[in-house]
Amino acid sequence: LDEIPEIPAAVRRRLEERLAAEGPAALHRELELRDPETARRLAPGDRQRISRALEVLEVSGRPLSEWQAAGPGPAACGLPGPIVRLALMPADRADLHRAIDARFRAMVEHGLVEEVRGLAEHAGADAALPFMRAVGYRQVFGYLEDRYDRAEMVERGVAATRQLARRQITWLRALSGVHWIGPAAGAAERAREHLLRYVARPPGRVRRSLTMDRSSTTGEK
Repeated sequence: LDEIPEIPAAVRRRLEERLAAEGPAALHRELELRDPETARRLAPGDRQRISRALEVLEVSGRPLSEWQAAGPGPAACGLPGPIVRLALMPADRADLHRAIDARFRAMVEHGLVEEVRGLAEHAGADAALPFMRAVGYRQVFGYLEDRYDRAEMVERGVAATRQLARRQITWLRALSGVHWIGPAAGAAERAREHLLRYVARPPGRVRRSLTMDRSSTTGEK
């Protein structure tokens, strides 16, 4: 995790008040001036991340992109050697979509609605809180408010999860030195084999191998 400073509650409340009064687009324009690199990555309606980036600027005087670029490094993580980045990528995008659909439906069957209802009934909990805007929670909360029926809630949750997966894939592709593994079946064993090969090779050869592995997988369906 990046060593970003703690945000005082007063600063967080002030940004929340500005979001409510000015709207996320106005704060996004401010972020474009103060931290253009982070602003480019965020949609103008991404309230939570825009607010977070401005909080970091206000507390530290440094842009969030600068904190993230520095990173903690292996030593700060307490690791004895370099970090090896492995990413799981299904060979077929349709397989990913089927897995997302099955996972979200299983979450609903195993108590997601009851979980969100319990949070919503807790004193002070409402849709404006960050955790209630999480993928899945947000769609269930809309269902509990009778804005749509249970079937549409599931469809919305699946669609939002697919969008999240797409953003995660984009983020992973932007990282350097990622070794892509897929499909899911047997992935743990392939990851283990890769790590064993990694420790047996000189670091320079490993870095070249990771780059080649990554470029060979960019044509997935």
